[in-house]
Amino acid sequence: VSEDDLRNLMFGTYMNYEDAPAERLYDEVESIETFEVIADKCLMEYNTFSKSPIDMVIFRYVLEHLSRLCRILSMPGGNALLVGVGGSGRQSVTKLAAFITGQWLFQPEITKNYGLNDWREDIKRVMKSAGAEGKGTVFLVTDTQIKEECFLEDIDNLLNSGEVPNLFAVDEKQEKIEAVRPLVEKEEGADLSPLSLFSYFVKRSSENMHIIIAMSPIGNAFRECDLGSSSLINCCTIDCQYDLQKSIVAKLFPSSSTAAPSIGFVYDLQKSTQLNEVN
Repeated sequence: VSEDDLRNLMFGTYMNYEDAPAERLYDEVESIETFEVIADKCLMEYNTFSKSPIDMVIFRYVLEHLSRLCRILSMPGGNALLVGVGGSGRQSVTKLAAFITGQWLFQPEITKNYGLNDWREDIKRVMKSAGAEGKGTVFLVTDTQIKEECFLEDIDNLLNSGEVPNLFAVDEKQEKIEAVRPLVEKEEGADLSPLSLFSYFVKRSSENMHIIIAMSPIGNAFRECDLGSSSLINCCTIDCQYDLQKSIVAKLFPSSSTAAPSIGFVYDLQKSTQLNEVN
């Protein structure tokens, strides 16, 4: 058994992605080539309907990380910490994985005046989608969007307990309680107290929400977040995305290592052709 054999060994529910999410089978991927065809098709469909198309080339590196993310998003409460430098495709792969798994992706729009109140409103929005509406929801956040330390504390709370303390006002909390009441009433002997109903909302939100955090290993930010937030380690699957440049070289120059360009050239190539998003 070679290293390539192990790299080619993939499992997921995306081989029959056209079926409803609940009807998809978790199965072994027949071949990397078959998966590439499906990924290309999904990318074309995404770009057809999206207002922000993904400009990305599908090849083995992308497929490996795409498979991991699809599997994470298919698990209840699956979260991920994506470690890689800017331009390594973390956001693009996440958006495509969310599309393949049939989930709604939300990413904060950071402006100059974006502050704690805006951040908390965004958290309310994703929790409403996942908890009250029962939608599979992907909450994508990059390290550059974590403008304040309290943002990271909120992420830590969401990962650890599924909620942010004192996030909802009384009327907002009551709204969430009433949204899940019909679901709980179907269960024989269910506890319909406000506390129990809100706990049900939080549990449902935690199961349907997937927090994806994209961070760069360069500088002190990652180290500080790493040490200050154990939930990033304990509650997330860590996927390191370091080898994009080498993978592009192998894709463009498969037969001659002597003809391969320098890494600096590949960075310029990425920038000029926009193979991946610039973080």
